[in-house]
Amino acid sequence: MRSFVAGLAVLGLAACNGGAGHGTTVVWPDAHDANAAIGRGVEIVSPCCDDGPGTIEGAARAAVEAGFDSVRYAVHLSTKQDLVPPYGIDPAYLAQIRAEIDVLLAHGLTVIINNNDNLADPDHTGDRLPILWRQVADSFKDLPASVYFEIQNEPTWTGFESPIGEGDWNQIVAAVVPAIRATNPERTIVVSSPYFSFPQNIPTLELPADDGHLIATFHYYFPIEYTHQGSWIPGSELWIGTTWPGTPDQVAAMKETMNDTVCWSRATGIPLFLGEFSPYDAGEYPDPLLWTTTLIQLVEAEHISWTYFHLVGHLDPETNVISHNLLWDESVDVWNQPILDALNEASATPIAPWASCE
Repeated sequence: MRSFVAGLAVLGLAACNGGAGHGTTVVWPDAHDANAAIGRGVEIVSPCCDDGPGTIEGAARAAVEAGFDSVRYAVHLSTKQDLVPPYGIDPAYLAQIRAEIDVLLAHGLTVIINNNDNLADPDHTGDRLPILWRQVADSFKDLPASVYFEIQNEPTWTGFESPIGEGDWNQIVAAVVPAIRATNPERTIVVSSPYFSFPQNIPTLELPADDGHLIATFHYYFPIEYTHQGSWIPGSELWIGTTWPGTPDQVAAMKETMNDTVCWSRATGIPLFLGEFSPYDAGEYPDPLLWTTTLIQLVEAEHISWTYFHLVGHLDPETNVISHNLLWDESVDVWNQPILDALNEASATPIAPWASCE
């Protein structure tokens, strides 16, 4: 998988690993080069602050050995932020995150710091998020250009029942981006679509046209009845057994869900990043690999980078099988080889661009 970014050394990206504060001239990639450096990645949820960098070391090693180019590094910033002015973030938590990022960088991985929290904002103002990112950006401003800031995962106020709509989200993004730019003028910023990061909502994003370091991200879990069978969604137990055999109509529906988003990217010049995808691990899937392979072929055909959700799973000692959508059990160092093979197979059999834009 790492062959996808084999040519990035000429861009100076590798030289960035010394950091901006170590006397090294940092070559800041534009958004398209930064997106190419994401390439094909995997999500790692921070073990902070129980096990510390020891566990992140194992995850980083595994990601590299499996050939991933990047990690979407999920951390919990909003829940570590005070709810009262001046809305400070626990400095010990920031220090632990920094230690884990250093481990990931030492393995040569591109790192997307993802604020994997609800806004925890009962007033529904979004005022705390720019203050949060001003603190994070200042604390991490000397990190190399291979570290990106993803400002929010699946934007919601307090949970599934309270999504953030496009109007509120665009206002929040318009405040967060300048807060980061004050100390990180060329840092790559990853911006999610509103409403749980659905791809259909990417075209509603209002991003500054003169900022060449922005990437738009979405998540793909369609059809929901297939990917979330037996999940936390009420009634999803009724979906168990739903299949996705990849009929022409199903593939066409997959394309249609992303078509306008691809066209938006072409029109704006802002690249796209598929931040999450995988069937929910509680379902019973006779064909999860076909869905996965088809989706990757479609997004890679349109130069969309991706990270698989997610790396660390659990091997069932009775069945000797790792949970359906998870990749690796650290405790026994065993891979979910069929899924890993499916990820590689998709990239080894590319298809032509498919979006229809008028």
